[in-house]
Amino acid sequence: MILSSHIIVASAASAQFASRPADLSNSLIVFVVSFISHYALDFIPHWDYHLASIKKFPADNNSYEEKKFIISFRTISSDLFKNLIDGIIGLSGAVLILGFPTDFEKLFLIFIAVFASILPDALEVCYLIFKKFPLTLIHRFHHFTHTRKVFEGRPFFGIISQIISVAIISAVLFLLANWF
Repeated sequence: MILSSHIIVASAASAQFASRPADLSNSLIVFVVSFISHYALDFIPHWDYHLASIKKFPADNNSYEEKKFIISFRTISSDLFKNLIDGIIGLSGAVLILGFPTDFEKLFLIFIAVFASILPDALEVCYLIFKKFPLTLIHRFHHFTHTRKVFEGRPFFGIISQIISVAIISAVLFLLANWF
């Protein structure tokens, strides 16, 4: 899934807790719910946009593709721009779901939800660069939870299916959060 999808679903999943005071336990719940929602969402078939700084190579053992991080100004700046636009869309969705932050506590809880929802992908980039423990364990878990059905090469179908999935999941989570 793209970053905005993770941010929007995490915001809907943590909406009930993000409306409460930002004490330690509530902040921790928002973090955990948002973090777990990332892995849960990756189970769903989806589309990911191409990142020029991440190259895929066939693995020796055929278990999954090996990815390498390619460092160049052109590829990284292109990828950062894509991620920035994606993040702004997700943040806009978070504000629509959680409400505009009127105080520091609300802003802090929105930050936690956004940060935790994209942290697994940030850790994946760290793994691609360093390939050291404990990042190897996190990478294996991320790979385990990630669907094998990615709509690569079919962005229109992937985007439409992702919008529908995120809308349905977010609506259900938001309704459940407000029901209890």
